[in-house]
Amino acid sequence: LKWAAASLPIGEVIFVSGAFGLPVFVWMARRKGLRVLDRAALHPAVIARNLGEMFGTFCYITAIATVPLSTVSAVLQAMPLSMTMAAALFMREKVGWRRWSAIAVGFAGVLLVIRPGMDGFRPEALWVLLTVVGLTLRDLASRAIPTSISTAQVSACGLTSVALLGVL
Repeated sequence: LKWAAASLPIGEVIFVSGAFGLPVFVWMARRKGLRVLDRAALHPAVIARNLGEMFGTFCYITAIATVPLSTVSAVLQAMPLSMTMAAALFMREKVGWRRWSAIAVGFAGVLLVIRPGMDGFRPEALWVLLTVVGLTLRDLASRAIPTSISTAQVSACGLTSVALLGVL
C-alpha cells in the first residue's frame, strides 16, 4: 500500500483495496446462503462500524503515503490500548488500575514516537492517531453487532463502504 500510495491518488488506492477484498466476502456469504445487502446492513452498529472503517482506512492510507512506515507501525501498536480505554469508557467494561497504568504508559510511548512540539515532529503523523480513532470505533461497533449478522456480511458491507469511499 505504501508503494501504491506513493504514485497513485489516495482515493484510487482506497477503492482498489476495498474492491479487491469484496468478492471474497461476497462469495463467503453466498456460500452460506446469505445475501450481503439486506436489512442487516442497515443495523446501527453495522453503519457505525462502516463509518469507523471508512474513516480509519482513509486516515491509514493517507498516513502511509505521508509518514515513514516505521512511525505508522509504532503508533498503530496503540490500538489495543485505545480499544481497552474505549471499552471501559463507552461500554462500561471493568478495567483495573494496572491496565489504566499500562494505557497511560503506552500513550506516553506514542507521544515519544510522534514527538509533538519538538523539531522532529511531523504533523502528518496525526493521520496515524486518527487511524487509531477510526479503527477503535470500528472495533467497538463490531462488538454491538447482533450475532444473527454473519462475519462475511459485515466484512462485505465494510469493504463496500471502503470501495465507495475510494470512488468519492
